Amino acid sequence: MGMAEEQQRYRQSADSGHVSVAIGRCPSYEQRRIDGVVDELLTALNFKVARSSRVLLKPNLVAASTQADLACSHPSFVAAVARWFVEQGARVVVGDSPATGSALQVMRITGITTALRDLPVTFAPFRKTCTCRTRGGLEVTVARDALECDYFINLPKVKSHGQLAVSLAMKNYYGIVKGWRKAWGHQIHGRGDAAAFFNLLVDLPRLVPEGLSLCDGIMAMHVSGPMHGTPYPLGIMAASRAAPALDRALLEVIGLPPQRSPLWCAGHARGDHGHDLEQLFFPLLRPGQVQVPDFVVPDHLQSVPFGVGHVVGSLAGRFRVWLECYRGRGGQEKNG
Repeated sequence: MGMAEEQQRYRQSADSGHVSVAIGRCPSYEQRRIDGVVDELLTALNFKVARSSRVLLKPNLVAASTQADLACSHPSFVAAVARWFVEQGARVVVGDSPATGSALQVMRITGITTALRDLPVTFAPFRKTCTCRTRGGLEVTVARDALECDYFINLPKVKSHGQLAVSLAMKNYYGIVKGWRKAWGHQIHGRGDAAAFFNLLVDLPRLVPEGLSLCDGIMAMHVSGPMHGTPYPLGIMAASRAAPALDRALLEVIGLPPQRSPLWCAGHARGDHGHDLEQLFFPLLRPGQVQVPDFVVPDHLQSVPFGVGHVVGSLAGRFRVWLECYRGRGGQEKNG
């Protein structure tokens, strides 16, 4: 199919009210292969950015740990997305706010810093915050860097999750919530049936500028998560301008009934567009073409609120980050 015909199909799907989800095969993290699939997906979505625009890439940097390689975004995946936007003439920044440790630590430990070193990419520290009110009326403190970009590019990873069954595009937006406030959000919004917490996660994509979600499903994580799970060679990448649509397609790929995803249930109950397969358009592969029969998620979900130790640990981790930054500034002032 020619490019002109593909773009015509995309326009027809948009005119009909369907949400496009592009799915492509990618069996390995070989850099040239990932670069090609990123271009294939974003071309299929007819996604463009203005030259000199500020593009924020928000990877999944869950924690600063030498055991977090599988749980975090892969360096080659982040580099491929960064390179695509640099080639479009955009000013690319990378930012996230792990619950413990710092994003810079995670990027260094997992090799993302090395993968990006030859690209004109800067880092968004996610230090300054502002308070926003969600569609559901909850107040949430988010990083200003996430709000002050021209395009927000969400880079989730396909992972099982002990509290949510699976972590996909919508869950990754929780990274815009500043540091220790993530653990606190679990505590204050996760009580009872945790409906307030699930609705918070569903509402977060509406707070940031336009953009898309581009998901790494090359080597996924299953059985448990979001940290110490088991590798699963899913061998795909997928993208959409709408996080709920991408999540729905990926639920189909891993064979998980949507009713088992608390986030899908929360969005569907609100009548949000993109939660049903009939509302989706697939310009490349359809979910059934890459569906797998043995992706495992937890049978019994854990309580959303964390234990006291987890919250205290998160606060201590963020204090260490602050202390390192403070000492670094003091050293610079003395040297100056």
